[in-house]
Amino acid sequence: MLSPLHVHLEPFQERLLELIALSRQNGHHRNLLPPLPIPQAAPESYPLDVRQVLLYPGQDGFWVAECPSLPGCVSQGDTREAAVQNIREAIEGYVLALKDDGLPVPAEHFDALLLAV
Repeated sequence: MLSPLHVHLEPFQERLLELIALSRQNGHHRNLLPPLPIPQAAPESYPLDVRQVLLYPGQDGFWVAECPSLPGCVSQGDTREAAVQNIREAIEGYVLALKDDGLPVPAEHFDALLLAV
């Protein structure tokens, strides 16, 4: 499990991870998860350098991390911690490249949803 020093998870994200792990332990990979509370903070209240990242196990044993607000910004690592560190570097490089080219940096709206259907 990631320590709070590596990644900050909102309470609803922690609960989602718990439900997914419980579902996998019980062999119920396709259960519909109960609704989770939506964070009340407006996206404008988040620091400008914070990005939403999806982290999931890949088919090759690596962890995959992607940033939905930056199309094509994907990385991986052999552990969750490594994947998080790698996606941080990828996001930093992506934003820097956009700025260097005089292109707008897409806003983060924290609107990606993870659903079980």
